[in-house]
Amino acid sequence: MDGLVWKRRRFVALLCGMLTMLVCGTMYAFPLFGPQLAERRGYTQLQINVVAASGSIGLSLASPFLGHFIDQTGPRRWCILAAVLLFFGYQGLAAIYAGQLLTDSYLLAAFCFLLVGAGSFSGYMVTLRTNASNWPRHQQGTAIGILLSLFALSGLVLSLLQSTLFVGSSVDRDSTHHYLVFLAIVCACGNVIASAWMQRLPIDRASVATDMHADDHLDVNIAATEQHREHDTTASNSAGNLTLRELLRDTSYSGLIIAGSLLNGSCQMYIANVGTIVQLLYNGSLEKQPDTPPPDSAQLQHAIGIHVATIGATNATTRLLVGFISDYLMRSHQLNRCWLLLATAIWLISAQLLAYSVQDPLTLVAVSAMVGVGLGSAATLAPAITNERWGSSQFARNWGLMFWGITAVTTALGSMFGALFDARRSLPGGCIGSQCYRNAFLITAAGCTLGMLALGTHLTFRRGTRHHA
Repeated sequence: MDGLVWKRRRFVALLCGMLTMLVCGTMYAFPLFGPQLAERRGYTQLQINVVAASGSIGLSLASPFLGHFIDQTGPRRWCILAAVLLFFGYQGLAAIYAGQLLTDSYLLAAFCFLLVGAGSFSGYMVTLRTNASNWPRHQQGTAIGILLSLFALSGLVLSLLQSTLFVGSSVDRDSTHHYLVFLAIVCACGNVIASAWMQRLPIDRASVATDMHADDHLDVNIAATEQHREHDTTASNSAGNLTLRELLRDTSYSGLIIAGSLLNGSCQMYIANVGTIVQLLYNGSLEKQPDTPPPDSAQLQHAIGIHVATIGATNATTRLLVGFISDYLMRSHQLNRCWLLLATAIWLISAQLLAYSVQDPLTLVAVSAMVGVGLGSAATLAPAITNERWGSSQFARNWGLMFWGITAVTTALGSMFGALFDARRSLPGGCIGSQCYRNAFLITAAGCTLGMLALGTHLTFRRGTRHHA
């Protein structure tokens, strides 16, 4: 294949991946229709939480199974599968909302959102798998960072579209049904369009050589890079072709799962409960200043929206920047990306301790920004490290398995937050402000510390091994 044609197709595949990521991050938009669905169909808070959790369950349960097949086949059929699952998932929710089905059970709504989660994973993973194999090692962090930043921005973009196209629309006094139909159509069309041009490209030696020579500071020679990429796809006994049992027995892989799950899980716990935390801090401020008028519901929603926007903006920006920075440090200083993940762990420990000590909603914005940065960094570095260390030939399976760890830790930390909150509220006299939840952040800080120690031990061991080699 001509080098220019190969580069053009690689760039087109990246553009298709960007479109896919933008329409597959729609699970972040659940707050835009979840409460309305609960109100219309009379779901309890527990029932609507089951619906929300089913999306993450669909995402994690599908990961190792779809991941294995994605590794073995091309991307187009999986983009089509993502389109089908997302369409029927959102169309089903729209029908339930409008009362067009024989039953409006929350279990049926949970099943529909589970389809959304599985469809999101299919598009997400095939995009990462395709572009990870299309780009050379020293550019993979940038490519992955671009894609993941758009995945993080999906909720923000959809929120803007909802407020622009549907809120206050004359089409319908209650536009939630139309918004769900809109999501079904947009998600399906986006994936179908991407399927037409997204492809996994063969190794082009001339283009790899050109890319490598373009950077005078890169110390890795061309032959070694070509050998590495071919090694990922053809060598039967390479790290990228480990059996599942061999992979799980790899202490480096287990350590990355532990660290990545704890770091991501602590961020997800905060994001899931930031609305409750804002309300509690406002109530605590009113107790200290009884003459201050309480905020109305609109002001409270605006305050929560500031935190959601802060997390989304910092998350997306960090995903993009970390990709560039990690590639630069790898080229210029041969710095292992795990060192950046270690720095992320330290950053998140600071964020958890600040969340423990914060007493007012304004200061909490700093916590939201720090959590967004930490989540963006961890979510970008972990898949890049996975692809770099264990190869791209089994990337979807290897990274997909980590979704289980992240989901398990997120569920455990969320349950822990709720249990501590309920326990404090049930005490005689109840609790005020941060007293209701603050101890949860000591536990998440300890979890991030455990992740930091696991990464530090792994890096020290690898460095010592190299020095003795």
